[in-house]
Amino acid sequence: MYEVLAGRPPFKGKDVLETLAQVRKKEPVRPRTVCPAVDRDLETICLTCLAKDPARRYGSAEALADDLDRWVRREPIAARPVGRAERATKWVSRNPLVTALAGTSILLLLAAFGGLVVLGYSRTLAEKNHELEIANA
Repeated sequence: MYEVLAGRPPFKGKDVLETLAQVRKKEPVRPRTVCPAVDRDLETICLTCLAKDPARRYGSAEALADDLDRWVRREPIAARPVGRAERATKWVSRNPLVTALAGTSILLLLAAFGGLVVLGYSRTLAEKNHELEIANA
């Protein structure tokens, strides 16, 4: 997975022994460092698979498959907790029609409210002008 994302293996030494030493001692370079176009969540999934500490890796192939399915569906992945803003952004990208309808509805409501405010203000001005005309007459 790392090689597909980054275009190179995570560890590469002069020979097998050096490569194995890198696997034991070094952390892999983040795939986005090598290829900035890599999606952040996909990078997280990949690096979770390569974690040195077994407790930080996926507990099973099923857990990995679940996270990959979440990534495909543009849902938050289990390997990286997300905040409200990112969760909302992912929801919007999964539901563009609902988002467009809600946005249009909000804009129409704001326009109607603005129209009512302008109408009320112009009515107040008209009443004051009328009072001034009566007072000047």
